[in-house]
Amino acid sequence: MWIFLNDAFFSIVREEKGRRKTLLVRARAKGDIEKVWPFAEVFATPARDYAFRARIPEAEVARAMTERILGIDYSNFKSGIHEVDRHDAYLRVWSAMYGFQAGRGTRRMGSSPWGRAEEEDLLVPLPFHETLEAEPPRGRRGCDNPGRRTPRRKR
Repeated sequence: MWIFLNDAFFSIVREEKGRRKTLLVRARAKGDIEKVWPFAEVFATPARDYAFRARIPEAEVARAMTERILGIDYSNFKSGIHEVDRHDAYLRVWSAMYGFQAGRGTRRMGSSPWGRAEEEDLLVPLPFHETLEAEPPRGRRGCDNPGRRTPRRKR
């Protein structure tokens, strides 16, 4: 499960089927795990896809996520992100998912014999403005230029 908080990002998985009460919380940025679980024993895994990991009881993961949900105090998630690099990374994910919602820019898994996409098959999201084919909503807060018609993407 991927979890995007306004100050941390996690991938949370069950490491082994036998460990029913513990989850592996993985993070890409140093300090993200400690922001939510200050008691966690974080270990560095710089050669892995997630550089920081911690084994945390599932009840503590659930408690912390519940607290974060109940503590939401913003009306727009992106405006609640105060780190520029994190904001920009999240915006790229938002853009990719917008393209996915619109049914464009995605490929089916299964290109390799193992049922997973090969590196060249992975989605490379287009910048948000290049994914739009219709006129953007007029007058929405947050639009750079709500009256400008977005050009059609070349096919």
